[in-house]
Amino acid sequence: MTHYDRLGVGPAATAAEIRDAWRRRAYLVHPDRHHGAPGDVRALATAEMAALNEAIATLTDPHRRARYDRVVAQPESRPTGHATSGPARTHAVYRDPRPGGRRAATPRPITAAERRGFLRRLRVR
Repeated sequence: MTHYDRLGVGPAATAAEIRDAWRRRAYLVHPDRHHGAPGDVRALATAEMAALNEAIATLTDPHRRARYDRVVAQPESRPTGHATSGPARTHAVYRDPRPGGRRAATPRPITAAERRGFLRRLRVR
């Protein structure tokens, strides 16, 4: 899963769009929201929050983002031992449904299915 996938934005997203997407996701997974949950649930929430924080730190810094985009787009430049097989993963570009297919100005919202899926993972583990 790429940082873009984790935040639910496309590779053309602006820093403001990335921050908005991070806030929406962080609201769901922040460990403080799961303080009464079992330890394994809190551990999963902590790991998800750490992954979100890494994604926003990488994607809001122009230099880190450019380096990340180069590595994600070119599988041969990945470090040795990187667990992937097959071609490089391509990013989904969220398009405006209007004619012309312009890019949406805002990141896509979290769907109810994504919210349920995360909450289900928290309960299962």
